[in-house]
Amino acid sequence: MGKAGLSSPAQSKIVRRDDPPRVTLIDFKSGDPDSDKHQKLDQDEMRLQVGIYAVAAKKELEYRPDKGLIRYLDVDRDKNEKHELEVPLDVQSVADAKKTVIGTATAIRDRRFKFGPKKVGRDRKPRCKTCDFLGFCGMPDAAPLKRS
Repeated sequence: MGKAGLSSPAQSKIVRRDDPPRVTLIDFKSGDPDSDKHQKLDQDEMRLQVGIYAVAAKKELEYRPDKGLIRYLDVDRDKNEKHELEVPLDVQSVADAKKTVIGTATAIRDRRFKFGPKKVGRDRKPRCKTCDFLGFCGMPDAAPLKRS
């Protein structure tokens, strides 16, 4: 295993330099995979997050990310609880992450906000209550939550 560099003392991301410029990107999450402690992101959103880190690592640091890992800190490995999520960082996965970010930024720039939640929460209900955009969302499901 190669050297590791922390992105910032307050953050929980590591670039593990296995065989530079090839690297592994590791993002640590508090909580376990089924808890709400890890930023309320589902696995697809966490994969996207690490994919965005890969885009940055390629562009800004001239690294070639081979693999991404999300490690959960509050699991009991003795009970064989899932402690890690592997994130593919192949050419297509990174291109998909880039496409998602470009599409989202374009929609925001074009003021296209009223499309509703793309996904439901774990309870199969709209995630409006925990959404970052609740303050300016115009969706009918969000309106009553703004007053509470």
